[in-house]
Amino acid sequence: MTLLRAVIFLSFWAFPGIADPLGPGRAVFEGLAEAPGYAAIGSNKVEASRFPCRTCHRRDGRGGGEGDAPPIAWEYLSRPAHGRPAYDVESFNNLLATGVAPSGKRISRLMPRYEFDDETMGSLVAYLSMLTAEQKTGIHPDRIVFGVPVPTGREAYGRRLVQNLDAMIAAKIPRNGLYGRRVELRPLVGDLPSIVDQARRQTVAVLSPVPSGRLDQSQFTDSGIPVLFPLAAVSEDDDHTLIRSLYASRERVIRSLIDKIGTDGCRQISLLTATEGEFRDAQERLVQKNPAPLKVSRGLERHAECVFFLSGNRGTLTWQDIGSPRAIYVPGGYVVNLLNSLEGFDGTLVVGRHETPGLDLAVVEDIEVIRAHAVLIGEVLRDALRIAGRDLTRTSLVSAVGTVSRPELGLQFPTGTPTGSKEVTLQSVRFGTGRVQPE
Repeated sequence: MTLLRAVIFLSFWAFPGIADPLGPGRAVFEGLAEAPGYAAIGSNKVEASRFPCRTCHRRDGRGGGEGDAPPIAWEYLSRPAHGRPAYDVESFNNLLATGVAPSGKRISRLMPRYEFDDETMGSLVAYLSMLTAEQKTGIHPDRIVFGVPVPTGREAYGRRLVQNLDAMIAAKIPRNGLYGRRVELRPLVGDLPSIVDQARRQTVAVLSPVPSGRLDQSQFTDSGIPVLFPLAAVSEDDDHTLIRSLYASRERVIRSLIDKIGTDGCRQISLLTATEGEFRDAQERLVQKNPAPLKVSRGLERHAECVFFLSGNRGTLTWQDIGSPRAIYVPGGYVVNLLNSLEGFDGTLVVGRHETPGLDLAVVEDIEVIRAHAVLIGEVLRDALRIAGRDLTRTSLVSAVGTVSRPELGLQFPTGTPTGSKEVTLQSVRFGTGRVQPE
């Protein structure tokens, strides 16, 4: 297909009512399940989604990933470089299919060979053509714009968070900014589609989204928008090229609570989980950590010694009907959902808190946890922007955050993970006394 034919082909997609022209290309680049076409290394042929472009060439298309892959954003491919002529759609398609560059040189066999139809090929070129602009969203000559999502119903908390973030960023980052750019925080308000659209069009990343049942981090990352320093716990399986947390993972909180259950000598345990898989994983770890015989059931059993909440939605519980357990164990993110169910409970509530660096700083500095959270963000963001340098992209910013090391603040980002800490704080509340005792 000639370049002229490709341009004409793509131009028809610009009219309303036609499917998203970038959809197939984005799917190929990101490795989404719906990616069309096939990829092959040697004689092994698989779906193209198994070998996404971003794995080796990085999300910003600048290369430097696995195998020192070259840049593939179209602004690089469409101009001559390194002894090769510029690519057009036809020569790029030939490269992907045969491994032969326009110069006649054969590229590494580590690069898969791809089979795409004309529509997919045109869409991929279109996506590579807009990749640089998308990666530069929110990055201006004089400022870098971060969005703080504030969902409906959490406006008051959102205002406090933005005020603290503004104050800490002003204190940590020079007044004239870094590399001539100041940091601007933009509250993102409205309904969910509006918040995501604002983030996509206006910001380099979303910063510390306010926890809400209506707003999930994946709603941003699924659109390629980085999420930095969320207040809610992240999963160890979350994509570290799009999300970075200051705190311990959800899985580490769960493991710490399971270890605590074993230490406390629970033998009859009710696990309240959202899925069967969650139940099996928790049950297996409980058995591993406790050689003595255990009775572990899914759901709330009568006269259970201990109850482990791994689901935030349980409704109202009537302890008088089933007998009050001596202890309830719950990740911090689910406590609010559980509070209405504690009337009549006579025992100890053990809460697993993932935000240990913030809690520790709050105690040392005698400040609110929300302010301590903002202090940590100011410190890490300043270091990351310095590391990322002047030629900033969304991808290079997230990567730079992952190289920040602040052990004195309890922050260290292990390679290939989205979390900045492994530490979990366990807090115990004995009902009837009101005392909170960190374990």
